[in-house]
Amino acid sequence: MVVEFVAGFMSNSLGLISDACHMLFDCAALAIGLYASYISRLPANHQKFESVERSLCLVLYISNDGIREAVSALNIPSDIPSDIP
Repeated sequence: MVVEFVAGFMSNSLGLISDACHMLFDCAALAIGLYASYISRLPANHQKFESVERSLCLVLYISNDGIREAVSALNIPSDIPSDIP
């Protein structure tokens, strides 16, 4: 992923850079899934429930923020500068 990003940056290739970012988000999703799997196997008690609840609130906040940004980007598209006359 890092090599692909550096190669894309050096060759000015938006395709390579976007693929490297896509791999980064795939890895993040796998890490979140592994963390959720680990947390789900812990025995339940009051103290651990609170930490799981905080983690869940953080994940929901991050996903909610991403959805809100995507909807706002659809409603107000940004201008893309172009050199084509």
